Amino acid sequence: EATTRIIDALFFNNGIFNSFTEYNIVEKKHTAKVVYTCHIHKPYTLKDLILSISDDSIASIIRSESKHSLVKTGDTYQLDLLKLERIRLDAVLKDKGYFYFSPDYLLYKADSLNGNGTVSLKLTLKDSIPKNALMPHRIHDVFIDQDYSLNSDTIIRTKDTLNVENFVFLGEKSNQQVRPKVLIKSVSLRKGDMYSRKNHDRTLNSLRSLGNYKFVRVKFEDFEQKDSGAL
Repeated sequence: EATTRIIDALFFNNGIFNSFTEYNIVEKKHTAKVVYTCHIHKPYTLKDLILSISDDSIASIIRSESKHSLVKTGDTYQLDLLKLERIRLDAVLKDKGYFYFSPDYLLYKADSLNGNGTVSLKLTLKDSIPKNALMPHRIHDVFIDQDYSLNSDTIIRTKDTLNVENFVFLGEKSNQQVRPKVLIKSVSLRKGDMYSRKNHDRTLNSLRSLGNYKFVRVKFEDFEQKDSGAL
């Protein structure tokens, strides 16, 4: 019975909502086999997608991305595709400053009660989302430590500092492994800019490509003022 439930769940996740699977054990003299019979129907297709996002800013961003959506009317319902679309939308929001957002905060609700083989989808936000996840964040300060230790969990502000073009280098100028004005060319995260996952990844890749460091880490901490929208 466990196997039939797995089979039916697989059908359900691919738009065959009303399937059921039977099994029969066929015994011979020295062997036995299980024969599964699946009763299925034509997969449901997507009739429409309704955007029902309570946060106006997030709704506007998602609406502006609709032409790039992986979920299109007329296509067969596929749960895996909905999961991929949530990941895609999360990446879009991450590039708009929503540092603490997660794909899990997006919820698709399906209605297939119209009886004509189609399903209506409603995209909503889950309940009880943390406040900071609904807030776009800007970069308040950028600290660069060329002598960083993995044992340090927080930015060490007790070191001497060197300010170069809105970047704060920790440590004395003579101890900087790479000259600050050279290093900042590889940093795409800038003070005052909205957080962007693409700039985050670009910074990591650029710093690693320099070949001067055993490891590179970009770490974010909330600004001291709670719910300020600053990192």
